[in-house]
Amino acid sequence: MCSRQMIKLPKKNRKTLDKHRVFSVNVMGAIGSGKTTLIEEAVRHLKEKYRTAVIAGDVIAEMDAPDSGNSGCRQSL
Repeated sequence: MCSRQMIKLPKKNRKTLDKHRVFSVNVMGAIGSGKTTLIEEAVRHLKEKYRTAVIAGDVIAEMDAPDSGNSGCRQSL
C-alpha cells in the first residue's frame, strides 16, 4: 500500500463509520497487558444499551477471539 493510500483509507473508513453513527475504538498493547479483559468488561457494560462488535485485526488475536465471544458481542477476525 502506498503512502497516499495509507492516508486516504483511514479517512474513508472514518467517514463511513460516521455516516452510520458507529463509534470505534482501537485497542493496542503488549501481549498480556489486559486488552481482552478491557474489551470484555466494556462490552458487558455497554451491550444492554448499544449494539457491540469486536474486529480482531491480527493473527495473535485469533487466540483471544473465542474469549471475546463469551462476552456476548459479535466478532470478526
